[in-house]
Amino acid sequence: TDYPTLQASVIRAGDVTMMANRDLLLIGSLSRQPLLGAWSERTGLSVSNGEMHAVARNWWERLQLAFDWRNRRSHVEDVNAWLRGAQGGEGAMIAFRSPLNDQRSVVAITGTTSEQVAQTARMLQTNDRVAKVQDDLVLVRPDNVQSFRMSRRYDVGTLARWIWVRWNLSD
Repeated sequence: TDYPTLQASVIRAGDVTMMANRDLLLIGSLSRQPLLGAWSERTGLSVSNGEMHAVARNWWERLQLAFDWRNRRSHVEDVNAWLRGAQGGEGAMIAFRSPLNDQRSVVAITGTTSEQVAQTARMLQTNDRVAKVQDDLVLVRPDNVQSFRMSRRYDVGTLARWIWVRWNLSD
């Protein structure tokens, strides 16, 4: 948006409940950011031993997705194939609904190592790569950026009626 961030606060993971009424930006590697593991059920991913894996959907979630036109795309198999093909880990940007407040969002800039966290942050500074940021999971490699849909869409806030129609028909 080219607008500066105002009134930002830097806190430790243990103090996160004080920020329940704010959107959150988590920065850190998978092994050093404890909130990513604790909140992984919101992302469609599991984080263990510093690695990510897409979680297979159960039969009830697959049935719900069949009738939910906004959320039909799900890339569980694609994400796991991409992660298996990684040599030396991944950088990632993950967006999800806040577990502290359903009207707020969390964006995590993370990676297998701190170098991949920095690589993911640098990705946000290049226009050709930013254009590839489309869904709630973005995986970053030195030579490629890929976006995936992992969790159900959710709405926060309100839109004017004509913008709401356009937004819902855009996907």
